[in-house]
Amino acid sequence: MLGFSFSGIFSPAPPKSNELPSGSCPNSSSAPSISSHKNMGRTFADMERKYKTVRTIGSGGFGKVYSGFRRTDKQPVAIKVVNGKKVTSYRTMKGQQVPLEVAMHSKVSHLPGVVKLLDHFQGEGGNGSHILVLERPDPVQDLFDFITQRGALDEFIARVFFRQIVETIAACHDNGVCHRDIKDENILVDMHTGRCYLIDFGSSDELRTEPYQGYDAGTKVYCPPEWVKTGVFHASAGTVWSLGILLYDMLCGDIPFENEEQILSGHLSWRNPAVRISDRARDLVRRCLTFKPEQRLTIAQILEHPWLNQCKFDDNFAYYFQSYCSRRTHRMKTVLNSTSPIAVPSSITTSSAPTTVRQGVIPNAGLQSQSCSFTHVFSSSSHGSAGSPLSPQRWTFDCGSNTQPRNDSLDSQGNSEGKLSLSGNSIGEMAAC
Repeated sequence: MLGFSFSGIFSPAPPKSNELPSGSCPNSSSAPSISSHKNMGRTFADMERKYKTVRTIGSGGFGKVYSGFRRTDKQPVAIKVVNGKKVTSYRTMKGQQVPLEVAMHSKVSHLPGVVKLLDHFQGEGGNGSHILVLERPDPVQDLFDFITQRGALDEFIARVFFRQIVETIAACHDNGVCHRDIKDENILVDMHTGRCYLIDFGSSDELRTEPYQGYDAGTKVYCPPEWVKTGVFHASAGTVWSLGILLYDMLCGDIPFENEEQILSGHLSWRNPAVRISDRARDLVRRCLTFKPEQRLTIAQILEHPWLNQCKFDDNFAYYFQSYCSRRTHRMKTVLNSTSPIAVPSSITTSSAPTTVRQGVIPNAGLQSQSCSFTHVFSSSSHGSAGSPLSPQRWTFDCGSNTQPRNDSLDSQGNSEGKLSLSGNSIGEMAAC
């Protein structure tokens, strides 16, 4: 199932108890009514009494996503409305038939690395829509946008991020849930602490020892070669492959494979030689992306790998993380304002490309590298000062990097489905650290 992105919806603080969100009023069209959806029953009216919707922030094949807050304490929430016709699997929970996504998310909602599912409401009728009310950390950015904005990550940052993610996946498996759509868009990064959260259980299922088959993958470029070839994969081996893609993405600034042919080639190349990656990190990536599933590491073995077993997430990491974000932001501004030959790009083009395509990365080797490219999102509107990330206009700088544009989701013909498109100016409304 195509996921949705939280990016761009966390900057505004929730209003005080006697205030409405900026630019809205009780009858304002800027605060859309959930009950405008078809098949909404009495339970959706109950939802609107408990939660206030502010604006539409995303849409996709599943339905729509709104930002909002809980009326009693103004806690920010994300409200995901799922089209009932898109729900194919149900489970019984507390005597009620609920979508598989709700059942699986409920089983792991208590885990510290999973965004909490706060509420579920269901419309009347066989095809009634479903509403999932989710915790909305503030400020936050999904990992796709975090990497797109900053390029290949500092190896220490990548290591702590990856350990958090693997520990969360392991805990989900311990609770009988296989996520089945591990990718950067489904990881949220708390921009204060560096804490990572797993989101979107729309493709999840019960953990099983027998293989999954007949599964319609949401993001095929993260899928293992055995699924591409036969449509069958096992939970552990398939998850480890996706984790290997994710780790490569963090270390290199982009994913290693762009289509099914590359996945099936069995060849892993380090596409950007300017990026400095330790031998142990490369070894972990290679052992996760081993072509034969039975030869891949297990999740437990990943956590014991020498590159990963000595790091942990703690309060000290938050200080390093904030310093890192500050340095990367300063580095971006330095490049844009510099007149030195190294920083001046060989060509400049304007583009309105969606955020699914990374036009390039700033490698973690630093600005001294002559092989680099990046995309800077800036504002030219009256809503923000020049240089603030508030509009979707993009300048692409190309300094000769061999990094290729990225498509996160491919159909059976290899065509890009793209990342979920967000409404308004949300391409640039990223929570900046």
